[in-house]
Amino acid sequence: MVYKPKNIKVGKNINLDKEVVLLANGQRLTEKRAQKIAKDVTKSFAGRPSLSRPRVTSPEVKARVPEKLKKRLKEKLNVVAKLHLP
Repeated sequence: MVYKPKNIKVGKNINLDKEVVLLANGQRLTEKRAQKIAKDVTKSFAGRPSLSRPRVTSPEVKARVPEKLKKRLKEKLNVVAKLHLP
């Protein structure tokens, strides 16, 4: 679920060391804290880690196959998966 805050006003940039802005938890938002939050947010991303290397989208291979072939492939995958269980 995405959090959608209410009563948010977007305006000009302010100096957070001069203006008092409080976070939801009551802490004061300073320039230093804002920089740390921005850095943390840009580090994080949704989804699984890349199979290639960090921050790179892994290549995908997709194919459309007849239903019977899909069923056979799925059965084969189940057999192989059972062989590799610890």
